Amino acid sequence: MKKGGPRSALYDLCKKVQWPMPTFDTTETKSRNAIEFGEGPQKRKGFDSHVSKIILKMLSFGVVECEGEARADKKTSYDSAGLVMLQKWGQVIIGGSILEA
Repeated sequence: MKKGGPRSALYDLCKKVQWPMPTFDTTETKSRNAIEFGEGPQKRKGFDSHVSKIILKMLSFGVVECEGEARADKKTSYDSAGLVMLQKWGQVIIGGSILEA
């Protein structure tokens, strides 16, 4: 998925079902040693890692919090957390008709 894709998809879904937009809380960790991020052609090295937690208030299901994987920059850590939230959201609403509204 391209950069920003999971966040955009999540924002679009929230807008469609008229839920509040999610909030992100990011923790940055600095290291003296290089850290590898990603796999394959998107593999990167960096000295800072960012882990984002996403919080979404689902009106019918309460507050849901998810944490993404460590990433080299803040925006891709948002995408990681957003992807985890989309997967969690899919588990919650499978079998329901919430997205048809």
